[in-house]
Amino acid sequence: MKKLKFGRRHQAEERAADTKAGATSTAEALPTETVGQRAAHRRRIMPARRLALASLRDLWAHWRIYMPIVAVVALPIDILSMVPNLANDMSFNAYGSIASLFMTVALIYAIGRISAGAAHLKLSTAYYDGSIAIVRFTIVVSLLVILLIPAALGAMLYIIGAYPSQTVYISSGEQILIGAAALIVSMLSWWWLARFIFSIYAVVEDNYRPAAALRYSRQLTLKRFWRVFGRLVSLVVGVAVVMLVSYIPPALLGLVYHNATVVSALFLTLLMLIGLPLLNLYMFKLYRDLSASHAAQ
Repeated sequence: MKKLKFGRRHQAEERAADTKAGATSTAEALPTETVGQRAAHRRRIMPARRLALASLRDLWAHWRIYMPIVAVVALPIDILSMVPNLANDMSFNAYGSIASLFMTVALIYAIGRISAGAAHLKLSTAYYDGSIAIVRFTIVVSLLVILLIPAALGAMLYIIGAYPSQTVYISSGEQILIGAAALIVSMLSWWWLARFIFSIYAVVEDNYRPAAALRYSRQLTLKRFWRVFGRLVSLVVGVAVVMLVSYIPPALLGLVYHNATVVSALFLTLLMLIGLPLLNLYMFKLYRDLSASHAAQ
């Protein structure tokens, strides 16, 4: 009888051990698949075409919110800049730059609130509530400007090689080498910008401090730098094409209306009212997409 009980107990223990081993092997297999799925999700970034279309739809749906934020600063600056005495005034340009900082912060704040589900946002609310981040935003923008120093050095090097003085002779081969060196030096700035550009959205939208925003922006681009860089290049190419095309209407209107300066200024203002919201919508959606992908890790 004791042997029978011992045999049954031994069989039960073996079945329990087999069940535990099977559960352990299943538990070990599931995380591997889950990690793979998370890695696949982490690698996916919204294509540039989808980002552009989503930005256009967002602008079309909420242009009554975005455009006044830009107009309240852009229109006075553009109108006053047509005054000859103010166009080259350093004080006027400084005040315009400060106003542009507040405008950009208010625009990013409004985009964030609309993306979060707000149905309507007052102009005063965008400027007042968004201005909380103005100090952090200014610090981050200043740091990003410092990162452009290699690009400035590369541009100076290119100018020296492409337009040498009459007393210095530079052969074609030397010009090619100088141009290649200038490109390599400049690429350092573009690499840094692609890494840290999203910090300007982190300080406004997610209330990061400047140093933390820079670190977070770098984390968003880790192991996906070239995909992010490709989206940024697509944006730059799109902006360049729009700028080139935008010169055609003022040139045609200038043939009819002799004061071409006024026509160009008005058309540039209209382009800014549309282009600045689109630019920030594109970058904000890319930032949010990267943040969601980063959180899924």
